Amino acid sequence: MTERKPYSAYRPALYDAIYVRRIRPCVVAAEIGLNSKAVWHHVRRLVRECGEPPPCQCGRPGAHDGICNGHNAENNPRCPHCDGTSKKCGRAEMADGWKEQRYRCRSCGASFCRSPKKVAKFDDYEGRVYDMIWHQGEKQEYVATVLGVHVSSVQSWVRLLKVKYGSPYAKANRESGRKAAA
Repeated sequence: MTERKPYSAYRPALYDAIYVRRIRPCVVAAEIGLNSKAVWHHVRRLVRECGEPPPCQCGRPGAHDGICNGHNAENNPRCPHCDGTSKKCGRAEMADGWKEQRYRCRSCGASFCRSPKKVAKFDDYEGRVYDMIWHQGEKQEYVATVLGVHVSSVQSWVRLLKVKYGSPYAKANRESGRKAAA
């Protein structure tokens, strides 16, 4: 078990990072090798000792209680839908277990992650889905795997294609003498 260093050992590095270089405490945590909770505690203590809050990274006047809580729009990504400014709106748990910060656009209201994933659009896949299901008779699960999309996307596209072209199973059912499903 490693021995914990006293606050005085971290004070010079914290002062330099917070007051001189204007780095946010969560980034400082990785730099000096402490967990973020300990860094926030040390930053609050540093603010009390210095008597004045550190200059805010965002450049807004005022102290913001000594710590900038990410209110600055410069750190938040632009909206991929309308290129508007965004604000933090929570966290999302990904399929692989990682949690990712979510943002909401102030203009259009869309929510998104900083690292945008490719959104599967019906117009991009319409021809391939039609061909694989209507002509080749493939199952929806197989089509989703081949196209690299979720099965629910393929299911919604099939519903749209049924309205446009009719059921893909109607011809097969007529040939075999079975009743077509609605």
